[in-house]
Amino acid sequence: MIGKCFIDTNVIVYGFDKENESKRMISQDLISKIFISDIYFISTQVLGEFCNIAEKKIVPGIPLEKIERFINTFPENAIIRIDTTDIIRALRIKERYKYGFWDCLIIATAFNAGCNVLYSEDLQPGQVIDDALTIINPYI
Repeated sequence: MIGKCFIDTNVIVYGFDKENESKRMISQDLISKIFISDIYFISTQVLGEFCNIAEKKIVPGIPLEKIERFINTFPENAIIRIDTTDIIRALRIKERYKYGFWDCLIIATAFNAGCNVLYSEDLQPGQVIDDALTIINPYI
């Protein structure tokens, strides 16, 4: 890990995915290392997406109490709240890099947190956004 990092939803989701052992182990290892380092961030968007997927798409579904316990493991200073500045930056990133809006909002929020690494499976691995944020796919 290099500097501050941001965790995309898919990394968290795979940590609970019993149908994909390999990705689950990689996610759990990465999340454990990140938690210990205390230099990670997520956003309210990531937490919301995780709740939606955990309840509807992970088989078997994760009980509400377990979702709440997991969310409460994140200290308040690691959770970035989305504001209009992030939304405007996301629109600019979308125009330049051609990612979907929600992915661009994650990128913008990672910038807001001062991160230089974004762990995500959904974006182009190795790509550097605006000479400052490197996308790393932990599964390749």
